Amino acid sequence: MGLLERASRVVRGWLNRIISAAEDPAQQLDLAYEDLRDQLDDVNQKLVDLKTERKRLENQADRIQDEVEEHNRQARQAMKKDREDLAREALQRKKSKLQQVEELRQQAEEISKTEEELKSKRDELRDKVREFKREKEMKKAQYAAAEAEAEVAETLNDEIGDTASAQGAINEIEDEIDELEARAGALDEMNTQGEEDIEKQLDELSKESTVDDELQKLRKEVGVEKEEEVETEVETSTTGDDSGSGVADDLSDLESELEDDLNDTETELEEDEDTSQE
Repeated sequence: MGLLERASRVVRGWLNRIISAAEDPAQQLDLAYEDLRDQLDDVNQKLVDLKTERKRLENQADRIQDEVEEHNRQARQAMKKDREDLAREALQRKKSKLQQVEELRQQAEEISKTEEELKSKRDELRDKVREFKREKEMKKAQYAAAEAEAEVAETLNDEIGDTASAQGAINEIEDEIDELEARAGALDEMNTQGEEDIEKQLDELSKESTVDDELQKLRKEVGVEKEEEVETEVETSTTGDDSGSGVADDLSDLESELEDDLNDTETELEEDEDTSQE
């Protein structure tokens, strides 16, 4: 597994697993961040090592290149002295050294390419570390806010429970008060209705007494008038103005009229009484 792929997997995995971990999520996020930082440091160290190796190869190639130049000088000098054998030997060494220089420079070039690739991956990892740091701080803030909200909710829940108990007691007292007020209202209504019934009966009794009194008074007045008329008739019959049978008839008619008047009066009084009751 490549270094960058490992780092990417860490970035994807930690953010999903750390929040649900049994330990403190904030601490786990910090540990994950430190792990990524360590990986980034490892990459940087590998870059330093690669650069060091490349420099070593380049320096070695430069030293051998200097030897190549020296062998070339030796071959020239040998040829000037007609020492072709020495000139050949110098050229052979020159050729061998040139091959070494070429190999060393090729190795250095390959290391340079690897170094560039690792630098690119290092930059990507560094960006991921920065992004992880930003998300880490955001997640920690969210966790802290959620934790605070949970504590507040728990506190409110406890307070609501206490308030609910108190409210329940208040509701019971209010129910009792409502029941007592309802009973008192019912009793007042019953008392009021009783008083109204008594007042009504007293009014009716008073009306009946008034009617009876008026009727009795009317009876007395009619009786007195009747006696006066009888006396007048008797006196008239005594003087001889009319016959005895005529007086008797007149008395009978008078009694009938009086009786009719009395009946009419009673009827009118009863109608007045019914009207007043309505």
